[in-house]
Amino acid sequence: MWYHMKSKTLEREYDEFETRLQQLRKKNEHIPEEHIRLLMKCLQRLKQELNLPEINNRAHTATGDVSINLLRS
Repeated sequence: MWYHMKSKTLEREYDEFETRLQQLRKKNEHIPEEHIRLLMKCLQRLKQELNLPEINNRAHTATGDVSINLLRS
């Protein structure tokens, strides 16, 4: 009797462990894809932020150069 109860308990614990492991595997398969997607979005934002100040600086220097040239003339 004890052996039967113990074996059933072990089988149940094994099944629970196996289902938990499968759930974790499914969850972990999607994590790298999400991380890659987030990193790509961050990279795009950084590229946009880095490009915008360059355009603004060029506009300021271009107008600044014109105003300096006008003052010098």
